[in-house]
Amino acid sequence: KEEPPPPLSDEAAEASAVEIRKLMGADASTRVVCVLGSASFSCPDTAEMIAGVAEALSAKVAPGAALFVTGGMPGAQQAFSRAFGDARRLWHVVPGGGFPCASPAEGAVVEAAGTCQQHKQQVLGRVGDVYLTFEGGPGVAKEARLAVANTAIVVPVRRTGGASSGMFDFPAAAFERPDCVDDETWALLESAEAPLQASIDAIVQVVVRLVG
Repeated sequence: KEEPPPPLSDEAAEASAVEIRKLMGADASTRVVCVLGSASFSCPDTAEMIAGVAEALSAKVAPGAALFVTGGMPGAQQAFSRAFGDARRLWHVVPGGGFPCASPAEGAVVEAAGTCQQHKQQVLGRVGDVYLTFEGGPGVAKEARLAVANTAIVVPVRRTGGASSGMFDFPAAAFERPDCVDDETWALLESAEAPLQASIDAIVQVVVRLVG
């Protein structure tokens, strides 16, 4: 069995993240929002939720205020890219050497340093200012830990389960409500009893406030 390549150094991963932000045209006033999530869905309404969030963010976030980034994976990231309505603001960070898993419906592809998913995760966890997570496994939890360590804001949709509900050593700091968000809105990201549209509206409101 072939041994996996060693991880990137912190310096190499950071340099790749900086270069990707430059390629995307993200200046000091542009917020980069990364969307993380499961490659297949466990929660029955996650796909519909992601589509609703993507459509609303495309409409409500002003051009120039934010760019949206996925890791080019099937499931949550592909659902977001298919529903997001503005390809000019949508990017997919993939491992060096080509697009590995899911063809992007919209947006541009940019290669991270390294040659494998582990390397891409090291870079993607440093690219964003805001991270939005749906479901997820150990890989999503790893990216979220990197994001928190790099002072990004992570917004977990806890009602979807998986890493986003705290599994796989997901960072506890991510569950702390941002100061710009009220308790009622933040609670709608957790409550599985809340109407789906109410949670969609709350997620969009949180992201809009964070990038505003």
